[in-house]
Amino acid sequence: MFTLYEAINKINKKISQNTLYLNQLDAAIGDGDFGSNVTNGFQLLMDNVSTWKDLPLKEALLQCGKLFSFKIGGSSGQLFAISLIRIGDTLSRASIIDNSVLANALENAKNGIQKLGGALPGEKTLIDAIIPAYEALRNSTSSTLDFKAAYEGAKQGAEATTNMPAFRGRASYLGDRALGHMDAGSNAIVLIFQALME
Repeated sequence: MFTLYEAINKINKKISQNTLYLNQLDAAIGDGDFGSNVTNGFQLLMDNVSTWKDLPLKEALLQCGKLFSFKIGGSSGQLFAISLIRIGDTLSRASIIDNSVLANALENAKNGIQKLGGALPGEKTLIDAIIPAYEALRNSTSSTLDFKAAYEGAKQGAEATTNMPAFRGRASYLGDRALGHMDAGSNAIVLIFQALME
């Protein structure tokens, strides 16, 4: 198991390596800046590591969420902010972080995203990758955190967004033209679990 700092460092590197890819996905049905915004967000966390690294988990992720919220533009800043804050809230109440607890944390994040933006499953958003990720964790029989299962669940969910119509953001104006394109937000979730798995 690794520390929060190590986890965010892994995620930051993976997202940074895929900025162009995420921007290309977003450009097909959105503004084309999603990858840059998320990359800037995780780099911001690393640039300000001294403000959160030594805090208790809940406070650390609260601080990380605030950095995303106050400094990163677009909806991605707010979505990742609420996700980090809700994950921290759930994990901090557990004596041991296992697959079930992590699944609960991800579901709490998903609920926060839905409360913020109203997205429903099947509407071509990042929750279409989050839901199968936490379902895979709940079904895992591994005695350690099963990031591989979460990655595979998220990947399957992200791929499924290719054939979904879009109901949120700029993509919602495209109608059937959004079909055939994977959602960038869902792919960011895949990359996050890939980073944690490796």
